[in-house]
Amino acid sequence: MCTVLRCQQAAVTNYPLTTKGPLLSAPVCKEHKDAMDAGEPWRARAEDQAILMGKDIKLAGSQLAVSWDGFSRDLETSTSGGPHMLRARFTGDDGEPITVMMNLDTLRALVESAEVQLEFPFSPS
Repeated sequence: MCTVLRCQQAAVTNYPLTTKGPLLSAPVCKEHKDAMDAGEPWRARAEDQAILMGKDIKLAGSQLAVSWDGFSRDLETSTSGGPHMLRARFTGDDGEPITVMMNLDTLRALVESAEVQLEFPFSPS
């Protein structure tokens, strides 16, 4: 059976979920394999061993940012005496804007984590 949430089709292949470390895969039907191969966004959800696609990704609280649109200062919080806040702007896979607010310490922690996880040096200016 296909592991894409709510799909009732028979699985035809095991789709690779990882490319590094232990290789993990999940059974998927032809329709979902073709969609994944074509680049449609998907997420593996470990707790119930399901693959999320389409609306289910957003309903689960995840969204894929497909383009970086820049930073701006959030003047409301920057002028209130608190720490300077940044708005990181992205475009989601559904074409809608995604805004994430963070302070500079959070941005530094994010960059440090990315350097470790992705194994490349990067320093924000």
